[in-house]
Amino acid sequence: MSPPVAEKPEDPIPINPYWVGGGFLDYCVKQAWMVKRREGRATRFYCTPAGVEALKQFGIEILRPEARRPKRRRRISRP
Repeated sequence: MSPPVAEKPEDPIPINPYWVGGGFLDYCVKQAWMVKRREGRATRFYCTPAGVEALKQFGIEILRPEARRPKRRRRISRP
């Protein structure tokens, strides 16, 4: 099956956003901005320090997990 082609140059071409995202991840791995690891049945991606800086040019800010999650407040039961 061939990819869709626009009838006129200004017509948008429908795309699969997952394909674009997967292609971008592969690009990042080739640039050594990310590392791809198989963990059991899952594939995980890890950002390198160079990737943290390089991805800023795309408007992507990588934060450490502890910086993303607000700390949970402990509820104190009062009698």
